[in-house]
Amino acid sequence: MLIDRNKFGEIQKSAWITPSEFKTKLIENQGKDIKLQLKGEKNRYVTIVRVSQNEVTLSEPGGEVISVPLSNVAGFTTETDWYRQKKM
Repeated sequence: MLIDRNKFGEIQKSAWITPSEFKTKLIENQGKDIKLQLKGEKNRYVTIVRVSQNEVTLSEPGGEVISVPLSNVAGFTTETDWYRQKKM
């Protein structure tokens, strides 16, 4: 695990983790507000609604609910941690 500072200068733990570990971290943060990055897109602020076998359901500000393939999620940030999914 690496130690970084986020844009506010706060210490933040960073980790490159396997897809299965990544899915576990998403499940652990279900119901929480996170900053999520989809591959090829800018970060977006969402709430994790549900994590299934191959996709994650997210609620965006304004109430729009979207489902995206788990493989399209590049990484996410909680209040204290930053996780990036390793390519396998």
